[in-house]
Amino acid sequence: MPLTYEIEPVAPDTDQPTAPDEVDAAPGSVDRGRATVLIVDDEPAIVDLMAEFLSIQGFRVASAASGVEALVRFAADRPHAILLDVRMPQMDGIETLKRILALDNAAQVLMVSGNDDVALAKEATALGAFDYILKPIDFAYLSRALDRMVQARENVASTNSAETPSAPDPGAITQYELALEVFGASRRMPAETRRSLGIALERVALKLVREGPGGERRRLVRRLNDLRTLLRFGKDLGDITDDEHRHLESAIVRVRRGIGMA
Repeated sequence: MPLTYEIEPVAPDTDQPTAPDEVDAAPGSVDRGRATVLIVDDEPAIVDLMAEFLSIQGFRVASAASGVEALVRFAADRPHAILLDVRMPQMDGIETLKRILALDNAAQVLMVSGNDDVALAKEATALGAFDYILKPIDFAYLSRALDRMVQARENVASTNSAETPSAPDPGAITQYELALEVFGASRRMPAETRRSLGIALERVALKLVREGPGGERRRLVRRLNDLRTLLRFGKDLGDITDDEHRHLESAIVRVRRGIGMA
């Protein structure tokens, strides 16, 4: 289940919104310089405004203009926090949230909502979003919420890295064997699919091989999760078959066994 935290209710003064340059970076243990925030909104003006604020606050910023693009950026950047607009064309914020949490149920997502979409924003928190914030943005609240989200994400990562490794399983395979499976699947893809998906899978597989079985645990987990995300994305788009997806998922599980992470 997603982590939940008790936080202050969002009650911005819509007549006098806080300006980005009126908010100082909050003191605390969060290292903002190492934290990436993904902004997902189809309105460029909103993206630019929040990106300016986040940069001033010391965060690294990524952005996506749609739900589909958000899934791609989530897989590539693994952001510490996500600012997700509720109302977007094609894939709305609710569906995007569901898919993000299906990939990583510890993802920290703050929904960004207009006054007309409060009911949807509340639905999102029930599904597992961290909270919601109304437009125009209360930047003071946003600053506090981001620190809590980043800290929550780091706590999850620390817990995962501290897990006690289990004994290797007889059915385990090596990272190199997984890479062979990935490259084989990539070579079987049509040219256009290989350019968009296959090459990305191959790059992650090569990074896994370079890490070796004794690689840093947190990086190994991230590489394997990146493979899973790309595979799920390819399956949902119809770029790979269900059988191919199951085969490669099984190979990932067997690698996890081999490095004591099953």
